[in-house]
Amino acid sequence: MHPVIRIATFLIVAVFLSTNNVENLITAAILLLLLFFTYPSSASIKQAVKIIFRLRWLFLSVLVIYGWFSTGDLLFPDWHTLSPYKQGIVHGLIRVAALMMLILSLTQLVFQLSRNDLLGSISWYCYPVKWIGIPEQRVIARLILTINAVQLMM
Repeated sequence: MHPVIRIATFLIVAVFLSTNNVENLITAAILLLLLFFTYPSSASIKQAVKIIFRLRWLFLSVLVIYGWFSTGDLLFPDWHTLSPYKQGIVHGLIRVAALMMLILSLTQLVFQLSRNDLLGSISWYCYPVKWIGIPEQRVIARLILTINAVQLMM
């Protein structure tokens, strides 16, 4: 599949996961499983697990924010104000699952594309920014520097 189409597919999946809908989440999970079985890469799975492990505090904070600062039925009614809300925990788990699937799909995208393909497709997407007065080469240079910095940190 062409790199531009792969990035477009990733962006569509990201928009698809941004909705707070369980059916969309299940559909995206099935598509991601098919993607991982079609293009297996142990390096991308290991890297995704490592990133997910590093983001565990973000996931916990999302659960806390959704669980305790939403409204609805108390999960533990005997705890009164200390109890999280059922609907908040469910919505928090949906958000955490969506974030994990975005990480999985992004690592699959990055590990399946060569660096030149990735930069070429990003430059293809950055072509219209010159119409609004932003230099295309400057955007691409910043993206290259960001990719280099992320690879050094890994």
